[in-house]
Amino acid sequence: MIEVFLRAFPTVSELHLQETGLNGFTIDVSALENIATLSLEGNRLVSFENMSSLSRMPKLTKLNLAECKMSTIQFGESAGFPRLHTLCLSSNPILNWCSISEMSKLPSLDTLNIDHLPNNDSREILIAKLPNLKNLNHSAIGAVERRNAEIVYLNAFGRAPIADEHREDITRLKAIYGDPDEKVADPREMKLLNLKLSYKGKCLERSFPQNISIQKLIGVSSRLLRFVPSRVTMEAVDPDGCRTEVNSQLDRDLNFYGIDDGFTCIFSC
Repeated sequence: MIEVFLRAFPTVSELHLQETGLNGFTIDVSALENIATLSLEGNRLVSFENMSSLSRMPKLTKLNLAECKMSTIQFGESAGFPRLHTLCLSSNPILNWCSISEMSKLPSLDTLNIDHLPNNDSREILIAKLPNLKNLNHSAIGAVERRNAEIVYLNAFGRAPIADEHREDITRLKAIYGDPDEKVADPREMKLLNLKLSYKGKCLERSFPQNISIQKLIGVSSRLLRFVPSRVTMEAVDPDGCRTEVNSQLDRDLNFYGIDDGFTCIFSC
């Protein structure tokens, strides 16, 4: 039925098939040649093996596979997906880091949304494992965050014995930074803080380098919590409830205000 529709409307470039009861996607690729955006959210697809048509779609740039019951990702020697740059895998129970490493085979992937990962430091590990990624879970990855994430990952997983699921990434990062700790000039540069971000009752947690600037923190938070950065004030609240007003106009980092692990950053209009 889907293929009949596509052949009747060959210029369609965006296709949404959420919660349609699909358990596979094997449509003839010739009917999909103009599709750039595809959503299969909420279908029990389980594995890319059940979606053989996807990798050969020549114009596919955005793919939504949220809530598709996927626990592993495996592409084989050639992943395909020549133009795919945005992938959503939210609400899938991805169980291992080998599956994350598989995504490095996607030649154009730079934006990824994903959760339910097997580690509290999942953002840092994802960034380290996917060197071409520029946006993760609606938040841009800057050069400072990438460097810190890669160094933290190298020091966490780069000592013998190295697990097979990390071996290839550790080899790549050792070529950049050397052996664990060798390139870390300032220990504070590699420390990441887990912070709570709060705005109008909405609260989420993210990790940030301790030397990130307040302005950068507000910029990242504005994208996550949907506010205009120039219109908010900021308070930092420690785990005991002590509050500190933060001047966002000063070019200071988190360390200047004593913001540490477990603090809450509250943004107000």
